[in-house]
This record gives sequence, structure tokens and C-alpha cells, in this order.
Amino acid sequence: MFNCFHRNDFTLDDLFNDLSEYCDNLGTRTAESSLKKDIYCILRMYVSQQLKGQISESSLDCPFSELGILNTAGDSRRYSFRVGEKRNLPPEIIVSTCLEYTSWIGRQKTIAISRLLYDGSSPGMVFKLSESVLCDAIEKVSRQFKSLYLSDTAGLIQFAFHDEPIELAEGILKYYYEGK
Repeated sequence: MFNCFHRNDFTLDDLFNDLSEYCDNLGTRTAESSLKKDIYCILRMYVSQQLKGQISESSLDCPFSELGILNTAGDSRRYSFRVGEKRNLPPEIIVSTCLEYTSWIGRQKTIAISRLLYDGSSPGMVFKLSESVLCDAIEKVSRQFKSLYLSDTAGLIQFAFHDEPIELAEGILKYYYEGK
């Protein structure tokens, strides 16, 4: 849903139809009822479930809803991805995720910002980030970690780093969780 479904506003039917088509293209047979249950589960995890005046176990939000990635749009039958800044997603988490992604796709010391935003399974796709949010996060973290920076070569903005990306990611997470 986060990597291959490219609509920002959608209904349950839109999501169901596109995911059914995706499964068909993979050559997998998925029961309609199973796919619908999975869709409801994802929406329950990422959309705030608070009901006015009613508190029950079923109305408690999943921690993923605090990211603000997915919201109801207008009425309860439409949903929308919120692309851009996420208040509860610190720059250190964004940057460490970018570094882990970079190490996952290959051994390199630079990666285009566009790849971090739009490649399948990239942090930009998963967290629904904008270019400005991603670049701001890198700039903030680079103030503490001098071995990473943004470079602009012939109009191509890249995330660059001197050390191994996975080691940098671990260092950033340790800094964030243990010793700001």
C-alpha cells in the first residue's frame, strides 16, 4: 500500500481494486475476504480511530496513527496520505532510515534524493516525505554528524557520507536514543 499504491486520496474500493490488480499481476491468488481484512487492518493501524465521547478498547489508536501518514478525508469513506512533515518523526529516524536503505540497495557513498523519495520501499515512499522535509532532516543531523551531507552536482541533489551507511545509521540511533 505504501510503496505501490500511488493515489493520495482514495476510497476503500479504490484501494481494494488496485491491490487486487497488484496481486493478480504477481500471479498470486488472494481471497477477496482476506484482502479486505488486510485493508481494514492497515487502515485501523494508521488512521486515528477516536470517536467523540466514546472510549472503548476498539477505539484505542495504534501507535502508527501518531505518525499522521494516513487520515480520513472529509467523510469516513475517503482517505488520504499526508505527504510532508510528520511531527512525531524525528530527523534522526528519517536519516538513519535513509542510510539503512542505502546500505540495503548497494555499497555506495552517495544516493540521489529522488531515489530516497520515490524508489520502492524507500523512506520517502514509506513515510510519505517531501523533498524539503527529507533535505531538512539531513541538514539537521549533519550538524551533529559531519561525515554526512547534501551535495548538489549539476542540479542533482544527493545524500553523501564518508563512513559506512549502516554504521552511521547505528551511531545516529544511539545518539538519538541515548545521548542527545
